[in-house]
Amino acid sequence: MRGKAHGLDANDEAVRAVTATGAVLWEHRGHRWHPRKENRSSCRVSDDGRHVWAMLPGPPSSGVWRDDGEFDGTPYQGDEWLGLAADSGRVVARETLGCAAVGGQHLPHADGRHMGLAVGEGQDGLHVYWGRLEEDGLRVWKHEDDYRILLDVHPTGLSYLSYAPPDEIAWHSFPRAHHAQAPRR
Repeated sequence: MRGKAHGLDANDEAVRAVTATGAVLWEHRGHRWHPRKENRSSCRVSDDGRHVWAMLPGPPSSGVWRDDGEFDGTPYQGDEWLGLAADSGRVVARETLGCAAVGGQHLPHADGRHMGLAVGEGQDGLHVYWGRLEEDGLRVWKHEDDYRILLDVHPTGLSYLSYAPPDEIAWHSFPRAHHAQAPRR
C-alpha cells in the first residue's frame, strides 16, 4: 500500500486500512448480518500496492422458512470478493462467489496480476477461486473440484499446488487446472 497506510484489518463488518498507531485511514463496510463472532473474512494487498483484495459476507437472504421446510424468499447469494483501491477503499470491482465461507485466505499469483482465494465452508466444501482485476471489472473463475485447498503457486506462475483431504496433493496448470497428482508413499 502506498502512502500512510501501515496495515489492514478485516473482519465480517469491514476492511480497514490503518496507520502504525492504529488510526483508521479508510474503511469499507460489508454486510455483517449473522450473530456469529468468528471472523470469516480475508484480505490482502496486491503486489503492486494499488489494490486490496477482500472477501466479505454478501447481502443477507430475505424471506422465511415455511412449515413444510421450504424457503420462501431470496436465498443467500454468497460472499463477495472485492477489489478496493488501496489509497481510498473505493470499490473498484466486486463479484459474488456463491459460497458461504467459514474462512478464507488470499494467495497472490507469481505474475502479480492474478490473486488466488482459498475458501472453506466447513462440512459444505472447500473452494479455490482465481481472480484478475480488469478495466471493466473482476474476472473470476473457480477450480473445477469443490473440495480443494489452495496451498502455493510455483515461482514461474505456470502451476499451483492444492490439497484435497484426506491425503491428496496435486499440481495444476495455470490458468486452467490440468491435474497432476503427486505420488502417494
